[in-house]
Amino acid sequence: MFDTKEIPVTLVNFNARSELNGETRSPAADISCRAKMGAEILDVLVPGLRDFLFKVPADPDLVDQTEAPAATSLRFPQINMPLKIAKELLNQKVVIDYGLGGDSNKVLAECKVHKFSVEAFEGGSVDVAWMISTHPDAEMAGWLYDNPDLKTKMQIIPPEEPQADMLAPKRQTKAEKQEAARAAAEAAFVQTGEATA
Repeated sequence: MFDTKEIPVTLVNFNARSELNGETRSPAADISCRAKMGAEILDVLVPGLRDFLFKVPADPDLVDQTEAPAATSLRFPQINMPLKIAKELLNQKVVIDYGLGGDSNKVLAECKVHKFSVEAFEGGSVDVAWMISTHPDAEMAGWLYDNPDLKTKMQIIPPEEPQADMLAPKRQTKAEKQEAARAAAEAAFVQTGEATA
């Protein structure tokens, strides 16, 4: 899960626009975000990308000999950054921390989080950028417009998973199948007896 709730995020840009919904246009907006993170976030975005971009330094620090050295050196410094990542998170709820918690937080529902890009740095950190496409009401759009370059914390909450029994019918156990077969046989026997009487 792409998790930013404990990482400072910068709301880089707010772009208000309209979006065609059927035959009518409705308010929409794009919010560009950026955050500096540890390279482990790459395992969430594209599994295997961290191992591709980083390697163990040729001369790791000798300070801590108890642990294996971490992969913090760029494997291919000649690759042009940022790398664009084709990933979309749909129907996300985005909670923007406004500093006081609770009701002061700003909530955006049914967002699309997409247009990810990554810039990797020597030392094992990455700069991740992404866009949130949403449909704010007038009050939220005004707040976003009035807070350019806001540095905050943000929580991106995926939609709830449907319950298993809503996805497919419950599979019967062997005992339940046997009981159902016995009940069907008894019902057929009773009907046969009634027909001959």
